[in-house]
Amino acid sequence: GEIRLANNIDARVSNAADCPLSGRFEPDFRINCWSHKNPGGQPLIVMWGDSSSMSWRPVMEKLARDHGFELYVIGHPGCPPLPGTKRVDAGLNSINCARGDEMNSILAQIVALKPALVIVAGRWSLYTQGWIREGKLDEATHFITESSGVQATQEGSIQTISRTLPRLLSSLQEGGSAVFLVKEVPVLKDTINNTRKTEAEIVPTREEHLRVSKPFDDALKSMP
Repeated sequence: GEIRLANNIDARVSNAADCPLSGRFEPDFRINCWSHKNPGGQPLIVMWGDSSSMSWRPVMEKLARDHGFELYVIGHPGCPPLPGTKRVDAGLNSINCARGDEMNSILAQIVALKPALVIVAGRWSLYTQGWIREGKLDEATHFITESSGVQATQEGSIQTISRTLPRLLSSLQEGGSAVFLVKEVPVLKDTINNTRKTEAEIVPTREEHLRVSKPFDDALKSMP
């Protein structure tokens, strides 16, 4: 069958990122900037997250074109937009948050931009349940920690989210930005192009989605 983007959005609009390559932005911001549209437009909106933010990019770029607002899309695959967090597993994309201060740097620069709205997105279950491949937890667990030289665990990763998510939201709001948090979106159980699988084996049910989302939802409920 044919896979279509929602609302017939043309993915080709994303070919030219137009992100700043030099100037006032630090390397962590520039390296992870995937799109910058309508410089000087009003209001300024920033979308920030892991690879989820890049998935939202065509939609956000179309909205920016239609409504004229300035847009930045910041994304770092495999790493959530949570201050002070790092990964120490075997995954190649763990380099995006290997030091532990990358998110602090990006957060500071977003706050300095004084956006009207920051949209925060993440595949949160990746950090609460780990990367499950063929029914097993992969060596690249994607669990996160704030500690150096300590292998992250599932329990520790969930606790890290509970501690750092409130700090993220407070920092953005204290900087004058409204914040929209994108919760867990349904995660396919297998690749969509696996022709050996039925739709039921690929698309999660509502109950399966709620079960996968629960650890992050519980972390939200525990926030002060």
